[in-house]
Amino acid sequence: MKPFAAALVVLLGTIAQAHARDCSTLDDPFKRLQCYDEGNRQATSQRPAARQPDFDAYRVDVHHGPSRPPDFRGRDRAYANYRTRILQGMQGPPNFAGRTRMIEIGCGTRCVFLPVVDLPTGRVSTFPLNSDSHPELDLDYRPGSRLVIAKWRIGEGCRTEAFVWNGVSFETMGERDAGPGRTCGPQSGKRPYEGFWASDAKDCKEPSDGNFRIEGTTYKGWESECTIDRATMQGEGWELAMSCTGEGETWKENATYVAEANGTLSVLDKERKIRSYLRCDGAAPAALTTEAGMEAPPPGTLTEWTYDADRKLVWSCDNLDEGKGNACLAFACDYRSPTMTFFTRTAPGDVAALVAQGAAVAMPPTGTQEETAFAKLFGMQARTVVLDGPEQLGTYFDGLRRKPISVSTSIDKWSFAIEQGKFQKPVSDFRTACLP
Repeated sequence: MKPFAAALVVLLGTIAQAHARDCSTLDDPFKRLQCYDEGNRQATSQRPAARQPDFDAYRVDVHHGPSRPPDFRGRDRAYANYRTRILQGMQGPPNFAGRTRMIEIGCGTRCVFLPVVDLPTGRVSTFPLNSDSHPELDLDYRPGSRLVIAKWRIGEGCRTEAFVWNGVSFETMGERDAGPGRTCGPQSGKRPYEGFWASDAKDCKEPSDGNFRIEGTTYKGWESECTIDRATMQGEGWELAMSCTGEGETWKENATYVAEANGTLSVLDKERKIRSYLRCDGAAPAALTTEAGMEAPPPGTLTEWTYDADRKLVWSCDNLDEGKGNACLAFACDYRSPTMTFFTRTAPGDVAALVAQGAAVAMPPTGTQEETAFAKLFGMQARTVVLDGPEQLGTYFDGLRRKPISVSTSIDKWSFAIEQGKFQKPVSDFRTACLP
């Protein structure tokens, strides 16, 4: 670069930085946005057209105040059909432009459109692109910037287009060729969340619902498989929006995956850490989705589970009758300590449970609040064991995957297990809620 040209670039950069500092002193948010726009037009008018837009050039402060719901009966009635999904997506701090949330809503197989909600006012807008018309659409945006960079597949290559949010709508900065490539993600090579992960070293060695593998746009877990519809950088992590199937069921999942400095992978829901995984060396178990080779429960073992999200309670009963049967085994974590409870229709006398680890656990009457509450809930005689924290809860509950828990009374005997090779959403939901 010639000396004069280099000096001009430095001068323009200095002017833009000074202009940005002046804009930050304005109290009115819309005047501040207009000021940033004017400064960006001045700074970019002399730049080469191919230069990648700069997120910092559109930096804004992040709003920390209350949110207001959209006016679905008036101003925002065009979005009323998506009321529930939008209200759910508004939970949490801004993830774009300082005060808005970009919300992903499915519109068919591998199709996503994105409402944009201004949290302080509740006003809903729509991002101009969707994955139906722009295959493999990938968006890069930040909580503290008004810039969005979109990439999508076209033929054997990728296109990219940058947009700037002006507080009401998106203004395009032009579309251009992003060059050839197999994927159109904002980062080449493997992303930090890809690999084989497990909740502990033991789960690295055998198929279980405590491990999973992510490769490219595929997530494979225990009796479930998901397609990653969109991966978006969120701070230090990646928010993955997935379409999942398993045992004839389909559902959507959204979570943020953060690769930590110590090599673990944290999974966040609404910015709250719900699980941490370690990276497994070598290949995943060969039968990750089929549980082949694992011993089936003996005949008569109770393996169907029901989950109550409000009470954080999961149970399995024989002779099911709206959750009430002749005998049930339940686990809960919505008390001061997690519990394991056995129920029968008649007074059971002495009760003992043989858990997967081979230990016999006596279950005498305790008269605890938990036991009384469960007895009233199920309308049955209850015996409750208060467990020593989430770790013991996980040991007992996850042990059901390897060997049934056998409960004996003075009149009968029952076995309870989680059936290997069969995906059950209640089991997965309980683990997510209660086993950190």
